[in-house]
This record gives sequence, C-alpha cells and structure tokens, in this order.
Amino acid sequence: LNGYLREDWGIEALTDHLVVPAVADDNDPGKFKISGHRLSYLPLNNFSNNAIGKPLRRQRVLWASLCPIRTDPGLPEGVTVQPLLSIPGDWRDTWATRRFRELVEQFRSGAGSKVYPNYAKGDLAAPFDVAVAATRASSTPAQTQPTTTQAATAPDQQRVKSARIVVLGMGQSLTDGYLTQPVPVQDAKGTVTLVDPPRANADVVINSVYWLTGRENYIAAGPAGAQLVLIGKVARTVLATIFVVVLPALVLAAGAMVMVMRRR
Repeated sequence: LNGYLREDWGIEALTDHLVVPAVADDNDPGKFKISGHRLSYLPLNNFSNNAIGKPLRRQRVLWASLCPIRTDPGLPEGVTVQPLLSIPGDWRDTWATRRFRELVEQFRSGAGSKVYPNYAKGDLAAPFDVAVAATRASSTPAQTQPTTTQAATAPDQQRVKSARIVVLGMGQSLTDGYLTQPVPVQDAKGTVTLVDPPRANADVVINSVYWLTGRENYIAAGPAGAQLVLIGKVARTVLATIFVVVLPALVLAAGAMVMVMRRR
C-alpha cells in the first residue's frame, strides 16, 4: 500500500514509527517521563480547515498508537496534499520513533524511568502530520503520432481521472473496541473514574467518506463556538473605572448612610 501511496500520491505512512507523547521533566531538561494515559488517550483536535476535520475542532477526540505521515516535497503532477491533523511544532515533549526496544530499555533502566528522543538515529521531531487528505486533478496528455514500432496513443487511453484519498495514521483509535470502551480517569487522590468513550473519533471516518464521494454538504457542522468580542481601549478604561472606582464608592457611600441612620 505504501508503494502505491508514494508513487501515485507522494505520501508515505510511517507505520514503523510510533508517536510518543511524553511529559517533560522540568528538573532534567531533555529528559521525559512516560504518561500511560497520554499514550492511550492523547487529546488532539487541532484539525485543519479541510471539511473533514474542521467540524471536529471542538469535539472530544482521543488517540492511541498514532503514526506519522510524510509528504514528498516533489508531489506527482496534479496532486495536492492537505494536512488534516498534525502534532504541533511547539509540542517539544512529543516525537515519533521506531526504536521501540531502546525506548523500553531507557524506561526500565534509566534513572527515574526517563526517556529521550534520539534524532540522530532517525526519531522525528514535531511538527508532523498524522492524517492527510489529497486530491488529484484530471489531466489528458496530447495525442501521440504513430511510429514504426508503436501505434498512436489516443488521449482517452492515458487520461488521468480526478481522484481523492484520505490517509489516517490512527487506525487503532477507530476500532469498535476503542470507540466503545470507557476511558479511565485518575484524580489527585489516585481513584479512578470511568468516563464516556471517545465516540467522536468515528466522525473522522464518516466525514472522510462524505468528502471522498464529493458530498461535503452532508458533513455535520459540529458544535458552534463562542464568538470572542474584543473590547476597545476606551471601553476597557470605562469598565475599569466603573468596577474599580464607581461601584466601590457606591458601596462605601451606602455603608456610610447606614452608619449615619443608626446614630440618629
């Protein structure tokens, strides 16, 4: 499958890599602690503007066993690739590795069970994509002339049809077992509570099917977000005066009036 993706689309799913969402150790720069919960239930919903993921930006989606997806800088003619979901570049505590045994050995034998990436050995630093969508425009080559050894080729015989494809590096997070299994959450006291499964994950597949078949208008809009209203400098000054000066003055004045009335 990867051979087809590379040749026809310029895309490669690095299935031999695993995304490691660790936790930085503030007391030991460059070293990280493993979080079992983040490995199994990584919250990541910074979807792009593509119709597949945009409605899911405010949904509760959780991921496990993510693999990075690489896009060739020199894409085949007519192919356009758009990221759907990516590990942000400022996630310095997250990387992708294929050194699974070394990582386990670091965890078992390292001081404090700390791990660290080794970029010299091929580990991938953020940012990188974990889901992409691609389109290929149709094209028709010019008709060739016959030669002594080869017949003429009509345009229709080599016409490249338009196509779409979606590559998701999150297969385990889309299985029935993952989508129906309650998520364990541990509080500060160490007690565990089971909360709802990440059912919104399935919408990635549903939306992908609609997009692949050209039915983007069937994709649900998702929950509406609150519209942020920026307050101007003058308005901020007025509000600050009201809440910091006027209202406290009114309270003091009311208190003074009560004291005067009691003395009478």
